Amino acid sequence: MSTTVAFMIEDEKRYNGTKSQLENTYHYHGLSVVVPMSLALVVFIILSVMGNLMVIVTVLRHKEMRTRTNMFLVNLAVADLLTAVIDMPISLVTMIHGDWVLGEFFCKLNGFTMALLLICSIHTLMYISIYKYVSITRPFSQVMTHQRILLMIVVTWGWSAVCATFPLLGWNKIIYKKGSSQCGPGLPKSWKDRSHSILITFSNYVIPLAVMIFCYFWIFKEIHSHIQRMRETSNIPVEDTIFQQKRVSMTLVLVLSCFLICWTPYVLYSTTVAFIQDKSKVPLVINPIAYWCGYMNSACNPIIYAFKTPSLRQGYKEMMCGRMSFQERFPIQLLTREEEEDKQFLSRFTWISLLLLCFIRKRLDNHSLRAAEEFQEVPVRTNLNTPDLSVQNMRSSIHLQPSNEERREKHTDTG
Repeated sequence: MSTTVAFMIEDEKRYNGTKSQLENTYHYHGLSVVVPMSLALVVFIILSVMGNLMVIVTVLRHKEMRTRTNMFLVNLAVADLLTAVIDMPISLVTMIHGDWVLGEFFCKLNGFTMALLLICSIHTLMYISIYKYVSITRPFSQVMTHQRILLMIVVTWGWSAVCATFPLLGWNKIIYKKGSSQCGPGLPKSWKDRSHSILITFSNYVIPLAVMIFCYFWIFKEIHSHIQRMRETSNIPVEDTIFQQKRVSMTLVLVLSCFLICWTPYVLYSTTVAFIQDKSKVPLVINPIAYWCGYMNSACNPIIYAFKTPSLRQGYKEMMCGRMSFQERFPIQLLTREEEEDKQFLSRFTWISLLLLCFIRKRLDNHSLRAAEEFQEVPVRTNLNTPDLSVQNMRSSIHLQPSNEERREKHTDTG
């Protein structure tokens, strides 16, 4: 009897402890906060999955698109896609429920994957700026080989894994904080925890931001200097070059602006909770908002980086509309302002229009063969049974197309 009473008392203590723990972590932000934030996260998930998946599939389908630039873009797309598939749905469920419901193991796993994927995305953006800086300021340099780019990608994942492992090894700890939408590092209470927060902020925000500002500033300066040299030494009109400079400048400003908008809220939040004495002064809703902004970066990256690359844009059109390869129909090239305005009608064509174009092209090929035959003054055959080898040679030469390598070398990345 005494043993039964002892078990009942122990069970009651466990229940009370669990109940008090739930009361300490449960917090529902209210419909006015949960509904718009949940809808925003659903949009981020859809954009991230569709955009990043299209980047990966497009590059894998076309061998001529497996360039050094696209190696970085695929790595960025993989990190952002995994964030959308693994972490964003968990944050959505936690926000709606108002508490963590997946247990301690998945809490630690969620904290690890959040740090791993988001830090990997940030450092990939930094290495993209370095690659563009070297490519534009030193166009004849052989520094950025495929092996070095692969090494940079490995370093990105390695450093991200190290930063994500620190809390698991005792430098701070991964917990679920009241009012948050995911598990992450606990609120810093000692200098040991604050040093972890300082390292993460400095290495994964301050340094990448400084590197990106430095690289993009010198890229802009190099383009401006190139235009000045053309004006002084060449009689060629520079209107098209100025048009391209504006496009590149807008891309650089967009990249930096998106990075600042998406990651500055989280840095301000983490810095505030690290050094403020009274943690209760920080509203609980700031935590999910800060992480939501980081999620938004995963949705914006395919739009900023991939849609600014002409080859990837054409790959998107091919997948969405079920068209034949645009590289075969319309070789990728850098268009001037006038040419771009003239060829915008392609984006308005439906698949029926493309089929009609293919049919008309075949008919024109037949007429061009006959016209070329007359132009080359093919000798008249006296014997009708003798095959005309010159026409056959002419046909083979007319249908000669440049190789994929030649087309890829001529392609210039404007993003």
